[in-house]
Formats: sequence, C-alpha cells, structure tokens
Amino acid sequence: PLIVVMGTQGRGPPPGLSEADWRSDSLRIDLSKLSRRGRLATDTLSGHHVQLDNPALVVSAIREVLRAVP
Repeated sequence: PLIVVMGTQGRGPPPGLSEADWRSDSLRIDLSKLSRRGRLATDTLSGHHVQLDNPALVVSAIREVLRAVP
C-alpha cells in the first residue's frame, strides 16, 4: 500500500523543483501509481509540509497503510 499526501496551498516549490513541476500533479500521480494499491490524497488545508499543517491527515494515512498490511 502507498499513499502520496499532497498539500494544495501555494507556498512555492521545494529546493530542486521548478515552479511548473511543483504545480503539476503529474509527479504526484506518477508516485502514487508506483503501487497497485497506491493513491493520491490531497489536503486543501496544507502546503508543502503536510505533517506540520495537518498532522491528523498524516497519522490517518499511516494507520490506513498499516491496516492494509497483512
């Protein structure tokens, strides 16, 4: 299982990514497809640091992955 968590608040790209690449969802969609059980979770309340902006979402995603592991 794989969950790619993405904040959608505009805070600019992290170091090493262009603005165009950062704004494109294709990178995150590609990452989520690395697993047959992968998915993309977006959060409108968070920016780049989802773990700081919305830790409950991150904890929920981790628990979901752990429940899915046999």
